[in-house]
Amino acid sequence: MRYRIWLALLIIAGVVWAGVGSNNQSPVFKMDFLNVGQGDAIYLSMPDGKDALIDGGPKDTVLSQLGEVMPFWDRDLDLIVVTHNHSDHISGLIGVLKRYKVGEIWLSGAIHTSDQYLEMLSLIKEKGIKTRIVKEGDEMNFDQVKVRVVYPVESFKGERPEDQHEADVVTRWSYGKFTLLLTGDLSTDQVSDLESSRENLKSDILKVPHHGSATGLTSDLLDKIKPSVAVIEVGKNSFGHPKPSIINLLNKNGVKIYRTDKDGRIEVTSDGSSYKIYSTK
Repeated sequence: MRYRIWLALLIIAGVVWAGVGSNNQSPVFKMDFLNVGQGDAIYLSMPDGKDALIDGGPKDTVLSQLGEVMPFWDRDLDLIVVTHNHSDHISGLIGVLKRYKVGEIWLSGAIHTSDQYLEMLSLIKEKGIKTRIVKEGDEMNFDQVKVRVVYPVESFKGERPEDQHEADVVTRWSYGKFTLLLTGDLSTDQVSDLESSRENLKSDILKVPHHGSATGLTSDLLDKIKPSVAVIEVGKNSFGHPKPSIINLLNKNGVKIYRTDKDGRIEVTSDGSSYKIYSTK
């Protein structure tokens, strides 16, 4: 009997807590660059209570990281964006798709043959998740937060690119005056395309392409983005990421650098006009 009473009280407390949260949403856009090692995983929480995950990193580390930034009772994700199909971006999504209810998932449409890619597609089909093949110009609004796809220019639906980076999905997020550019693993050809793009790429915060690879960022592209802060999602690796040339380029342009390998999980909050940055180390 005592156990049932305590259980009932816990359930009531949870309902009340959830109700308070939904009726008094803090007007803050919160971004967490998750510390998942050599890979990308970014969790975004909107002022209206909706949320999104961009990539899932190379392994299940993303699950414990999500546990640190999401309420313990929350097992829903409104949107997942898969920037491209390499394992350091999608392997962790397999566990996420098994554990969380997902409203919609964005893909480039490019076909891959890896076991991780095939398992991800199988889970998407099994769970009946709404899937959208995206390209430049596609948008979604989360109340006051807007996300726009700025790359790839054309759809890769059904195509088998020689390099999966060719189909890299780049998104620009805006909330009031605040802007964020999430670049996945841009490489030389994609960087060139964005340098000549008519899209507005100017952003307060830049997720540095490809873990700081030498081919992911140029002076011309950086000048087009004009970030004040750059976040490098990187872990222990044999590639020399981030490359000294990229660090020097950012420093030369007065861009403040944060790195998940040195700073841990990096949290950004914005009220639409200004922003604050915290790190877990």
